[in-house]
Amino acid sequence: MQATTNQFRRRISRDRSAKALYTIIEFFDPEESRNLGTRRYRIPAHQRFPSWSEEIKQKLIDTILQDYPLGSIIVTSHVEVTAGGSVQQFFNIQDGQTRLSALHEFANNKFPTKDGRYYRNITEDERARFNNYQISWELIEKAEATTDREFDEIIADMFERLNSGKPLTDNDKFHARLSTPVMRF
Repeated sequence: MQATTNQFRRRISRDRSAKALYTIIEFFDPEESRNLGTRRYRIPAHQRFPSWSEEIKQKLIDTILQDYPLGSIIVTSHVEVTAGGSVQQFFNIQDGQTRLSALHEFANNKFPTKDGRYYRNITEDERARFNNYQISWELIEKAEATTDREFDEIIADMFERLNSGKPLTDNDKFHARLSTPVMRF
């Protein structure tokens, strides 16, 4: 009976909220090196590379401008000590990095809307709607009694479950577990 109780002990904490799109894009760069980034929002090494066509990206922009709902962005919280000795919190994007990458690209004029307008050409009202669009945000943090190793395993397990709609390749699964002791060995 004790094993069952221990199996379901609280190993993470979850916090749900909404964030204005511009507050994320401002501190995110999809072209930054994975796991070596300096931005507040980062793409971990185990994430797949975005593969959306321009048409799908344009549909995403239309979703935002029409204020349609969008799936949650799921991030995990991490802390690092900088070279200067200060402690910095950052967030790894576990689900939603392809969406965020496309939104970042649009905000940086890398592709147009379906009607051929780039971010710099959309109306002031549309720009405000885009920038202030509220994205559902779920923050996953390690519970106090959870070790770093356990948290890495939880992240890999969550990644596999979140991506079960589109089967992960063996390579995707391999990269999801890069930080486990066996893979580090």
